[in-house]
Amino acid sequence: GQGGDVLDHVQAAVAVLADHRQQISVGAGHAHLEVLRRLILTPLPNVELTLISLDDYHHYSGMVPGYLGGTYQEAAITVDLPALARQASGQFIKAKAVGIDPKIRTVQLADADPVTYDLVSFNLGSQAAGADTQTVTQHAVLVKPFSQATHLRQRIQALAEEKKERICHVAVVGGGAAGFEVSCALDAVLSQAGQRHQVSLFEASQAILAGYSAGFRSRAELILNRKGIAVCTGKRVSRVHADTVEVENSSG
Repeated sequence: GQGGDVLDHVQAAVAVLADHRQQISVGAGHAHLEVLRRLILTPLPNVELTLISLDDYHHYSGMVPGYLGGTYQEAAITVDLPALARQASGQFIKAKAVGIDPKIRTVQLADADPVTYDLVSFNLGSQAAGADTQTVTQHAVLVKPFSQATHLRQRIQALAEEKKERICHVAVVGGGAAGFEVSCALDAVLSQAGQRHQVSLFEASQAILAGYSAGFRSRAELILNRKGIAVCTGKRVSRVHADTVEVENSSG
């Protein structure tokens, strides 16, 4: 299966480490965490490992929806990256990697000195398209990177505590697995608070959960329908305002 393939690649990567003294891992994704775990279990004394990440903590993506919904506290879904690096006899640098020079084998960092490597790997995750535009940064709360989940939870808790006469509208952009789960989590928080609300899930393509089977998608759509979550497919969000989103028809 896919999980086995990932572990096979990680095992191969750990074997490669033994031949490279200065190894840099840029980003704290699942693959790099597994490499660190294996180095803790089976140390490589000649390897100098450096983990570089924007944040001190890794938030496990599979538990973020449960955290948003109140099932988990933040401590239950996070990994302490500096502590993990120390356990693997490595060092942790909290910084943003901004460039790489393969000729002299260095990774350039924002506001920090370059780091030299014999072997470098990148496990950075993804970022939503348009996430860095001004209106999005001003008016939207991002889920990715998942370290932003704390801000989203604070915002949804604030909405749950507000007692408004009008309906509270929540727009979730992106109909993948994360968008589906986040929509359900936000709906649950507002429902439990007795807050009148409408959660709407926007997806640019013609169906949510692309890449999943038709039966799986049908079941997910049934769950959303039962919860009263509006599904807006074929609708690309083109602009975000303080209290509205602009959408345009999409052929995707």
